[in-house]
Amino acid sequence: MRFMPLSMTLAALIAAACTPSVTVPATPISLTEAQNSFARTAMAIRLQDPASAQFQDITAYALPNGGRIICGMLNARNGFGSYNGFAPFYLRLRNDAVVRAYHDDGSGYGPAFIGCTRAAEGLIAVSG
Repeated sequence: MRFMPLSMTLAALIAAACTPSVTVPATPISLTEAQNSFARTAMAIRLQDPASAQFQDITAYALPNGGRIICGMLNARNGFGSYNGFAPFYLRLRNDAVVRAYHDDGSGYGPAFIGCTRAAEGLIAVSG
């Protein structure tokens, strides 16, 4: 009985922390060279060896709130110095600030793959 208030408090905190997502349209756009460079840098700085980053198949989508989603494939050296192979990356920007950044491990079904697939389909769920 003594722990009931603590568990109820934890449940309330967890529920309050959850932000509902909203599905919004994602419209394909072209990136300027500056936007492309920003996206590459934003992803590269998250790697163990940023200078080794290789990018391909970069695509971008506009969101109704002015944000952008940038997707593509990223390859970089791992901690052993070898390249992992190209894997999807997902970058969501709002007001030119990074809101979300994912780089999958190449297994084929991570958050970057899912987010980029949904953006390419024209609808994506955003929560913050």
